[in-house]
Amino acid sequence: MFYRPCPDMDPPTDVDLDDPPMVQMAIAVERGEQDLRMLSRLAEIAMELAEAQGAYAKTRLVAASADGASLVPREDPTAPFNKIAQTVRRILALRAKLAHDIGVDHRSLSGLRDGRRAARKQAHDDAKCTAVEEGFREAMSDLHPDPDTEAAERLFADMCERLEDTYEFRDYLDRPVAETIARLCKSLGLDPPPSPLWGGTDGDLFPEARRAKVEASEAAQAKRNEPPPTPNDPGGGHEPHPDAFSVCPSP
Repeated sequence: MFYRPCPDMDPPTDVDLDDPPMVQMAIAVERGEQDLRMLSRLAEIAMELAEAQGAYAKTRLVAASADGASLVPREDPTAPFNKIAQTVRRILALRAKLAHDIGVDHRSLSGLRDGRRAARKQAHDDAKCTAVEEGFREAMSDLHPDPDTEAAERLFADMCERLEDTYEFRDYLDRPVAETIARLCKSLGLDPPPSPLWGGTDGDLFPEARRAKVEASEAAQAKRNEPPPTPNDPGGGHEPHPDAFSVCPSP
């Protein structure tokens, strides 16, 4: 009989998913995104300055042409604007290159995370399949002590076929291991293991096991509720005599 407990395995989580190289890549991506926001802000400020310097250059050129006065020697109202415009172009080019590099690193990091997540899920599913197979082999050990016999191998093959091709077991990887083994036993005509093994799922699968558990619990509760024995009656079965607790003797 199958007496080994079958705790369910928790699915892998995303906690501590990144290994040290991936952590460094994630930090680099975050810093790159911060730099990208700073460059965007610098581009906005430079554009505001360029617009102001452009407006000044236009005003100065119009004023010099209106009164016929020439500009001051070596004066070029457009020079500051040209310098700021060149700065804007450099900022935009740097921002474009940084955005491209961040995109490459981000896609690489996402691919590494997805690959590791898929590998951990596959490892979990494989471990769960192994636990189900081992549990079923132990559950059928009473009927087939030798697992190498033809009958045992045929029964095990029927179990594998039910897991793979039966609609009832389509989501067995998302269910507790013990519940899957219990359903397999019931489906293939094996005696289910003792009730404590199934951790609460046996009540739905095997009502008689649930009733036995309830009856045992009620019996234990009833025993705890029994009145304590009295001093004059260790058995606690009868009421004490009225004079048992009298202080004065009867006349």
